[in-house]
Amino acid sequence: MNILKYGKTFINWCNLNVGFLNVLLSLCTLRLSVSIARMPYKKKIVGTLEIMTAKTGDPYFECFIKVYLTNVGNVPIYIKRVEITDWKGKSLGTCLMRTGHRECQELERGKSYFCEGMFVDPIFERHAMDLNGHVKIRVTDINGKKYYISRTFPVG
Repeated sequence: MNILKYGKTFINWCNLNVGFLNVLLSLCTLRLSVSIARMPYKKKIVGTLEIMTAKTGDPYFECFIKVYLTNVGNVPIYIKRVEITDWKGKSLGTCLMRTGHRECQELERGKSYFCEGMFVDPIFERHAMDLNGHVKIRVTDINGKKYYISRTFPVG
């Protein structure tokens, strides 16, 4: 019953201090307007991968992997590096970017890009049919921000 007493006291205090509610609503409005103002500058990448496997030796499986990336954000992203990692974050290898003399690959709004690489790790043999939850795509942009893509890979 103490909670009801404190609740009634708080409601009475709010009724006596009309400016309190105005300040609270102003702060909510300010927070909402700042978050809406940041929306047009949001960066977001979605992606998937295609895997072709071949047995090379007893414990290892060689995989040729194509990584497909699409910029679904509102601003261009300059990709510096694309890696495949296991679920713990350990790098299994890096994709060949085909950038030539440039430092990064530009991925404009709504555009797609693919890169490929050869990977050798036992995880590809154990989970070749379904890599969801076992590997991630880690994309690093020119500013050093990392984007992680997982659980969007085809099964079968």
